[in-house]
Amino acid sequence: MALSSLESSILATVAYADVFSFPLSEAELWYYFYPVQACRLNKTLFRQSLTHLIERKYLRQESGYITFYNQTKSLVNREKSEKYTQAKVSFSKFYASILFCIPSILFIGISGSVAAHNAVRDDDIDFIIICEQGTIWATRFLVYFVLKLLNSKRKRNEDNPNNKICTNFFITNRSLSMSKNRRNIYTAHEIANILPLFDRNNTYQQFWANNAWVHEFLPHVKNVVIETDRRRNATTRALLRLLNPIVKYPQIWYMHPHLTNETITDDMLAFHPRDAMSDTLKAFNKILTQLH
Repeated sequence: MALSSLESSILATVAYADVFSFPLSEAELWYYFYPVQACRLNKTLFRQSLTHLIERKYLRQESGYITFYNQTKSLVNREKSEKYTQAKVSFSKFYASILFCIPSILFIGISGSVAAHNAVRDDDIDFIIICEQGTIWATRFLVYFVLKLLNSKRKRNEDNPNNKICTNFFITNRSLSMSKNRRNIYTAHEIANILPLFDRNNTYQQFWANNAWVHEFLPHVKNVVIETDRRRNATTRALLRLLNPIVKYPQIWYMHPHLTNETITDDMLAFHPRDAMSDTLKAFNKILTQLH
């Protein structure tokens, strides 16, 4: 019997999570639902289709989690990941609170495996930082200095980065929209999973407003409401804008020998030496092909 469009979409949602060996609860399956085809959708039809897929042994449900019928290992890992994630989130709030004293920083959030509740014991903690336009290099310089002073900065190729802070993504409030070539299911998940820690001047809400395309891939996800700080220090921010070009070129000179797939502009610094987006999408499409 052929799969309905709703059943295909449920399987695609499970398939994406399976790339990361991450079984979903029924509530998470609904929240991260990925409509690969146009389909009628309400919770009643969703539950009926999910039950049908379990009965036909495409999926199974165990300990409150849903995964592919022949998948077992991920159920054990999920419980461990949740424990590690909670510990790392608590740990990261201390460092984020110190970094947020830098007046050019408008937003700090957790991204990556910790934000996705899929951390392992030795994972680092990825931060996304949004700063004022014209200050990205000065902001990165100060962030680097503070984390080095606290001995909490992840080093390049570090063997055991457990709980070290990896500031691998800086953008300015002039570049809040993701480029069209990055608008896909991978980036949609990365944005949806961001765990906001500190916000200034409603920057996080502006970030979501500039990336409303996420709902084309994940129609049920919602941005978290977070208390925002409206205090501003115009004098210090002006000084950081003056410092910005001074510290820019020494940083570029230092990082130049190590560059691979990084994005480096005056509005975005993305330090991702491995192309996780392409790798993830290839793995996802491979699973989808095997299902049909």
